[in-house]
Amino acid sequence: MDTESLQIHLNSKSATMSNGLSDCYFYINTIEVPTDYQINISVVSGAIPYSFYCVNSFNNTLNYKVGSTISTISFTQGNYNINQWLSYLQSLNLPFTITLNKLINKFTFTSSSSFTLYKSSTCFELLGLSSQDYVSDASNIIVSNACINLQSIQVLYINSNFISKSVNVTSINKATTICTIPISTPPYSLITYSNTNNYKVNIFQNSFNLINIRICDQNNNIIDLNNCHWSLTLQIDVIKFTE
Repeated sequence: MDTESLQIHLNSKSATMSNGLSDCYFYINTIEVPTDYQINISVVSGAIPYSFYCVNSFNNTLNYKVGSTISTISFTQGNYNINQWLSYLQSLNLPFTITLNKLINKFTFTSSSSFTLYKSSTCFELLGLSSQDYVSDASNIIVSNACINLQSIQVLYINSNFISKSVNVTSINKATTICTIPISTPPYSLITYSNTNNYKVNIFQNSFNLINIRICDQNNNIIDLNNCHWSLTLQIDVIKFTE
């Protein structure tokens, strides 16, 4: 096989249009190859600011009942460490107290009357709860059954408008993920990526002039970069099949 390569350098600041900085469209000069060629694409490198929040619009609601009163509260978005998170929760004057066992990283919720925490809440991972309704015991107590997880965004999926055939189990019918970037830096730093294994995908088309990049979390929710810009370098490998 003969291969020719070119690189496309993208920066969200130069997007042709966007639906927020994590969903950008770039129009370029048409790249077209004959039918006996295929186009492979890869993310060679990237730099994305860690400007999104662990408590965000997808996981910041708590639905609960105390006595016969059902209520909903929305938490303030931001990046919290465990001490800040506990202090914030305790400042809300909820109808139950929250204490932290640092040894096992779990919360205890205590009220003066019976109460329920509903699985329709979106914040359970942040509270150390799995997806089920919780009813307080005879002492009006609920204890977390999982560790508190403030790393609510674990990886970044780089999704595109190209059909890649890569399998993403959170969107099994939309094979558009071209790269996964693990998050190993603290909030408000820079997440960098280098394609060390030279991974690439066939886009199953012979021409294009539009690139749509969507930066999502592991649940395929588009992340909110809070108006901070990112950069990616894509490599296009044009491969001719020969007998």
